[in-house]
Amino acid sequence: MRRTTLVIALLVSACQTSPNTPLRPEAVGDGPVTFNKQVVRVFQRNCQTCHRPGEVAPFSLTNYKDAHARRDDIREAVESRYMPPWKAVPGHGEFADVRRLSEDEIRLVARWVADGAPEGEPRDLPSPRRFPPGWDARHAVGRARAGGAVHGAAAHERHLPLLRRAHPDSR
Repeated sequence: MRRTTLVIALLVSACQTSPNTPLRPEAVGDGPVTFNKQVVRVFQRNCQTCHRPGEVAPFSLTNYKDAHARRDDIREAVESRYMPPWKAVPGHGEFADVRRLSEDEIRLVARWVADGAPEGEPRDLPSPRRFPPGWDARHAVGRARAGGAVHGAAAHERHLPLLRRAHPDSR
């Protein structure tokens, strides 16, 4: 019993001293932060690969309505670095297509939410990001061979036949 109490006390103190304290959104600058002008660009670069209709994420981040509905969850997920899911530690190898958010991008998203998550002017909205149809691990393997940087899927090229069998659209 005493050992359990000690373990719980240590876990609680570790959680309170975690480096994942919320970032101050006001550190971004003085101009207004809107979905159409800044936030959607962060989502296009780092989130929409998974957060779009028909993909693995449970909701889309391709439009204001969907992002606004999840704004508090989004802020919490990016401040804690739970999203985007990127487990590689900086300084230990070079990777292609890194989706890790910068500190400025995290502050930008946090400030957008803190300011009421405004949509902004329609003219500021960039063109939607286009994605190739389907899923193809061979593309990732080819990029890794050509560029020298290791893509997450390409690092496990020996599993490609298994991936092809597991996904019905891969041939």
